[in-house]
Amino acid sequence: MASSDFIRVHMMVGSVNIALEALPELSWPPPEYIYSTADGRFEPMTRAEIDDCGRQKLEFVLKRMTMSALSDEDMEQLPNIARGAEYRYLKNRT
Repeated sequence: MASSDFIRVHMMVGSVNIALEALPELSWPPPEYIYSTADGRFEPMTRAEIDDCGRQKLEFVLKRMTMSALSDEDMEQLPNIARGAEYRYLKNRT
């Protein structure tokens, strides 16, 4: 993971960029789905967990829409480039 890796979270109220270093639960490449807990942490999530999320305490679920195709090796050669992934709001907790 490069120090410039980030995720962009698009919600109904706006968008925010979050450095991946600030999210120790996540790494590169970022997971297809993530969720936020009540205390503001972002955690990876599988499709099966989404289908069964009625038993979990989820604040909201986000789906990765796009992500950079740069590898770790590419990032070593391109120190002034940031790579990111965009997430969009998928659903509230059930």
